[in-house]
Amino acid sequence: MKHVVIVEENAVLRWAYGQLAKAAGFRVIGEAADGLAGEKAIETHRPELVVLGLALSKKDGFEVLTACAQFATSTKVLVTSNFDDPS
Repeated sequence: MKHVVIVEENAVLRWAYGQLAKAAGFRVIGEAADGLAGEKAIETHRPELVVLGLALSKKDGFEVLTACAQFATSTKVLVTSNFDDPS
């Protein structure tokens, strides 16, 4: 079974992403509500997949993505955004 870490501030979205991941055959091995905790969870667990929100406190999703590229090189990342303005 493949593993996933979900990093998203919104608790409802974290739950929903977890349900979708489980339905797709993934095991949720970590969740975080801010970028700093998310980065630590990714570094600790080294999942096959990360679901990463961009709008995070402490470290935004771009910072987490950049940091994780240094130590989780084989991890795939699904970036999500709930911004409603595309510009």
